[in-house]
Amino acid sequence: PRSPLFPYTTLFRSIRNRRDVLRDCLLRYAEQTHGDIELVVVDNGSTDGTPAMMAERFPDVVYRWMPDNIGPLALNLAASLASGEFFWRTDDDAYPATPDTFERALAFFARHPDVDVLAGEVVQLQGGYVENWYPFDYDTVPDEGLPVHFFHGCAVMFRRNVFIEAGGFHDRFYNEEADLAARILALGNTIRYVPSIRAHHLGAFDRRYMSVRWLLMSRQVVRFQFKYFPFWRAAGRSSVIAVVQIMLGLFHRFHPLVLLEGISGMMTSGLSARRTEFRVLTKEQLDRITMGESQLRVSWRYLKSAVRRRTKTGQKQNP
Repeated sequence: PRSPLFPYTTLFRSIRNRRDVLRDCLLRYAEQTHGDIELVVVDNGSTDGTPAMMAERFPDVVYRWMPDNIGPLALNLAASLASGEFFWRTDDDAYPATPDTFERALAFFARHPDVDVLAGEVVQLQGGYVENWYPFDYDTVPDEGLPVHFFHGCAVMFRRNVFIEAGGFHDRFYNEEADLAARILALGNTIRYVPSIRAHHLGAFDRRYMSVRWLLMSRQVVRFQFKYFPFWRAAGRSSVIAVVQIMLGLFHRFHPLVLLEGISGMMTSGLSARRTEFRVLTKEQLDRITMGESQLRVSWRYLKSAVRRRTKTGQKQNP
């Protein structure tokens, strides 16, 4: 969608047109000790010479250039072009943290055939910190990992059949990981958090577009609530989300019109999801999706994490 205040396509273009970032990250995959790796890149319409670079530098990579930006659906196209039993989903600005990452991840799946998705950890290189997003306290991690209801998009490995059965990613950026995780769990599959499997993320977003990202995230998180939860429960959870998102918008000092657009967008996206996407889930399925966490606790943790990221990134850029 286009915003009357900010050009969404500018943000998406910055995600696409990163030829040098993509080149450097792809080179990291050649360091993996597991030799049987198939690389698939779907390009959402880059115009900065990426196709020529891919043909010259990476002729063995399966590469598809799309004339239009199809968002996360490009990830589904990449999956359809792949032939492996396991999928590693990543971004153009991320790569495995160690040369043996894939080897250890596949060994994990071999030891635990009942695990369907491996959710790894992400090291944010721009801010210089580990993004430990796991929602519960723990002292040690068992060999089979910790049960979780989410995964980070830069460090996750799926069994192919589970990814396909769940339907892949939805049609819009932001919160697409939570949406797919919910569908995977609703089908009775398992996701395990294994922090020893890590990816490095460059975090190459331009802070000038932070308000655009905020608008998109606000809509998508509320969309999620009305897609999966009964109406009044979705309304209550969305009210908490709206308060926290407004607090975050005030912290970032967004223009009042941006805040108004965010509130309007949350309302319309929620009602639209209720009309066109609502799925009836059992109480057991909803418990798997939330793992017993209240939306207040989830949103408060997100707010603290966002403020911490902003503070650490600012300190890194302005020593």
